[in-house]
Amino acid sequence: MELASLTSGLALIGMVLAVGVVVLELRGVLHSKSKPYLIGLGLGSFFLMLRAFTLHEPSFIALEAVKVIAAVSALVFPRNEHLAELAEELAVM
Repeated sequence: MELASLTSGLALIGMVLAVGVVVLELRGVLHSKSKPYLIGLGLGSFFLMLRAFTLHEPSFIALEAVKVIAAVSALVFPRNEHLAELAEELAVM
């Protein structure tokens, strides 16, 4: 199987995953900080990043890489409630 065909199929799966979790989040089924949402977004963006890499599209690679890094970091380092409260207090000032 050719690499372009493989990444094309992965890109399709990636689009379905990324758009699917966003739609489910907008419908109130998933929360944007839930594990299924973050995994779906991260995996979908990773597949799209692979396709962009194959097509030599640096701006799209960067965009998808940022989404992958954000999703993975949110999974590895969950929200710290103390820091969130501090940020809210600073925003009020």
